[in-house]
Amino acid sequence: MEAYSLKDVKRVYSYYGKSPFIYNISSYIIFFGKEDFLRKRAIDKLDLKGGDRVLDLACGMGNNFYYLNNKVGCNGHIIGIDYTEEMLKVARKKAKLKGLGNIRLIKKDAAKLNFPKNYFDGIISTIGVSSIPKYKEALKKSINSLKIGKKIVILDGKLFDNKYKILNPIIKCLRWSKSWMVNADIEKYAKELLNDVKTEKFFGGSIYITSGTKIE
Repeated sequence: MEAYSLKDVKRVYSYYGKSPFIYNISSYIIFFGKEDFLRKRAIDKLDLKGGDRVLDLACGMGNNFYYLNNKVGCNGHIIGIDYTEEMLKVARKKAKLKGLGNIRLIKKDAAKLNFPKNYFDGIISTIGVSSIPKYKEALKKSINSLKIGKKIVILDGKLFDNKYKILNPIIKCLRWSKSWMVNADIEKYAKELLNDVKTEKFFGGSIYITSGTKIE
């Protein structure tokens, strides 16, 4: 099998950006109809407050923006990073329709982030880290830009655990194989970079929320 690459990311997510209806159906299925609940739960774990600056890593179509804006308010700042212009185009429209003027969108490979150290009050990624070929480098650089004592929260998917493994072929069918890295152990790597790492699992472990705090 060929290595997962930025070429795959561009091909898959450019398609999704041009076909948001299909993307939304896919998300509904992946999240078992609980997408809004899970996004809100993940963002709640960031403990954001009014005026905070937050990074939405691999922000996609901006489905986190509404919930983030509810936390940071009009005086806060939301910065969304994504590799595909097609996804960002939808995110821009969504932000405009909701009247969100505190959002800055940047087209960039997440593995090449160069924000200042101790810049963000929180970092969120939703079905994003597993879609970044060099996810370890992306996590390392994004965490470097996080303020000490602040949190990064990752809402993502993987194959089913234990007795549910018999259902893994279904996951592979529902989630386009070239849209993510099936075997990326994101939680394990997060434990190498963060303190107090906790994971909450849903739907037989196929969806999880991992959170951790930056230490010095």
